[in-house]
Amino acid sequence: MSAVSFLFLAFLGGYGIAGNIKVIKEEENKIWGRIAMGIGIGYLMSGWIAYIVSYFCKVVLKLENPKMYGCGVAMAVMLLVFAVTTTKSLLQGGTLLEIEKGKRFLVEALFFVLLFAFIYWTMHYVFFMDGSDLRSGFTTFGDFSPHTAMIRSFSFHNNFPTQYPHYGGVDVKYHFMFQFYAGILEYLGMRIDIAFNLISAASLWAFLVMLYFFAKQLTGYVSAGVISVIMFFCRSSFAGLDKLVQAVVSGDWESFWSNTEFIGYTAHEDWGLWNYNVFLNQRHLAFGLLIAIIVIMHFANYLNLFDKIEKEKSEKFTERIKTGAMALWKNAFAAKEAWLPENWKAAAVFGVMLGALSFWNGAVVIAALLILFGFAVFSKHKLDYLITAMITVVLAVIQTRFFMDSSTGQSINLRYFFGFLSDELTLPGAIVYILKLSGIFFVGILAFILLYKGKFKAMIFAFLLPVVFAFMTFTGALKSSFKDIGAVLRKPLPLLLILAVLHVVMPCAAWSVGEMFFAGNRELITGMVLEFSVPAAVVGMMWVSIYKGDSSITLSLLVIDTVLAPLIIPLTLKILVGARVKMNPEEMMKDLVFMIALPALLAMCLNQFSCGKVKEKWPGKLAFWSKLCLIYCVICNSSKVAPYVRHMNLQRVFVAVCIMILAAAGYAIGWGISVLLKQDEKTRISMIYGSGMRNISAGAVIAAAYFPGEVMFPVMIGTLFQQVLAACYGSLIKRLRNREKGCKK
Repeated sequence: MSAVSFLFLAFLGGYGIAGNIKVIKEEENKIWGRIAMGIGIGYLMSGWIAYIVSYFCKVVLKLENPKMYGCGVAMAVMLLVFAVTTTKSLLQGGTLLEIEKGKRFLVEALFFVLLFAFIYWTMHYVFFMDGSDLRSGFTTFGDFSPHTAMIRSFSFHNNFPTQYPHYGGVDVKYHFMFQFYAGILEYLGMRIDIAFNLISAASLWAFLVMLYFFAKQLTGYVSAGVISVIMFFCRSSFAGLDKLVQAVVSGDWESFWSNTEFIGYTAHEDWGLWNYNVFLNQRHLAFGLLIAIIVIMHFANYLNLFDKIEKEKSEKFTERIKTGAMALWKNAFAAKEAWLPENWKAAAVFGVMLGALSFWNGAVVIAALLILFGFAVFSKHKLDYLITAMITVVLAVIQTRFFMDSSTGQSINLRYFFGFLSDELTLPGAIVYILKLSGIFFVGILAFILLYKGKFKAMIFAFLLPVVFAFMTFTGALKSSFKDIGAVLRKPLPLLLILAVLHVVMPCAAWSVGEMFFAGNRELITGMVLEFSVPAAVVGMMWVSIYKGDSSITLSLLVIDTVLAPLIIPLTLKILVGARVKMNPEEMMKDLVFMIALPALLAMCLNQFSCGKVKEKWPGKLAFWSKLCLIYCVICNSSKVAPYVRHMNLQRVFVAVCIMILAAAGYAIGWGISVLLKQDEKTRISMIYGSGMRNISAGAVIAAAYFPGEVMFPVMIGTLFQQVLAACYGSLIKRLRNREKGCKK
């Protein structure tokens, strides 16, 4: 009876607190969610109170029966919490039972009752008392023995300070609080199998209830909630599908339902056909997920940037919404609202909850923080996320330092193994393994993206554009290092001349040609200036290498020009066309720092700190993905320039001719200057391609984000000529080189 009273009072305290957590919509039968949250919060809170008091009574006060005091204090505190929270709620007009009466309540009641009965039956099926014998089933890898030993170390003994029962004197490095909770229930008179199964079943049931509401609120459909609960029990792996096909063909359904053999094609996939098997063995996992989903559901309400985007009707924003990337970027990072706290008190509470979870299930804490980080990228009120994360980490570190004795050796030894579960420890091997193991999960995600209607889908792709371009910049800068730049800066004349051609001579020439032939069209002039304002092209390094130019000059040019781009591009546009074209140079500068400067600096830092290892290995591995990103950028940006290409007129044809002539002139000017200054052949080749080749992808991204579609036309047209001109000048270089060799002979 004492154990039942302890559980009931723990639940009441958690139920009272749950009434103040607003994660379920008002129109729902909140009673189910409140019960589920009450179980999680109640167990978490009462468990720690009982443990801390018991520990203090044993270690400090040296009392013989510390758990009696721990349980007594925990019961008193939880009763007090329930009384205070309930009284406050009733005085504010709230209700104790939040029920929306009707057919839905009865259907949900039947569904949840049957769900609990099924869960408890299965929990009992694999862990039960047979007379005086304790029996456990083999569900995954049978580790009921250490679980049972830990439970009994608390129920029959006083394991304070807590140690491994199997290894006396060794500090505990495993999350043990769930076993402690089962232990105090057995101490209070509940049979061990009932104690362990009851809190296990209650935790998993509560998690599935919250999953039901989460899926229901995300989609707006009751069926989505029900399907989510049902699908939870099944693995997503394609191995399960293969086993099903075998059962259908052979008619052997018995082996399908009672499967205990290896069924997959991937390593470590021998945990059975059902996802549920893991939870039957790792009982604390469901409790960890219960606490995590409460926190995640709270922060899911912060993901309302898309609503704001849909409601915004200004002309400026409508133009941006066509690409979506910069619109989301501004709201998610640049806006003041993105960082102001929404509810810092709630954030602190959730931080305490996640932090307290560390020794109930540490893996879930890490997973929850990663999910919240993903949320934070697309959310406003980022300070709330930061508060939750900081409190979580601080509490986790404190617990780690308290329970893990560093004097006995290093508590945690972190080592990195790329794709450590896959058969082939490579990026392709890891990807194949994840795809096989995940099965229909990624198929479902793809279906959602393809079938979802509205602007949200387009924004998903558009938002990736700056990120993709940043990746391209990063891969392009991987061959650079601070040492290379230092060597070039000792003799900076060629580098300075190239920068002068790139950012003074050619932009002024483009502006002059535009004003001469297209004086009435501000967009075309802006596009021409932008085309010849972007930094040098990374692909220029390839042409310099082919024709044996000075790679160090080209690498230094790429890095310096890339880092300076956030300043040079807005300044050039401001000086030449800013007076007659609406633009925001400050915002443009911020975006360019993210897309260009930071990835380049990151790549150089990796080279520096890895002593050149990154420079040797990564470019080759990432080259394929960088090319895919280039294709992605071209496709995304082409949609905006497409209407102007479809309606080609004489003016636009003339624009294309002007762009081709100007681009060719850039190569020629670089060549001419190098000849006049009597530079050696290697330097000359670097100056030719450095002066002529532009990072047109950067220009396209900027044009798409900040200007009308016609501005992009001159930029995108440049892609038609750049590689052709590079090849033509390369052929010319080769001819002159052969002629010089002939003259020497």
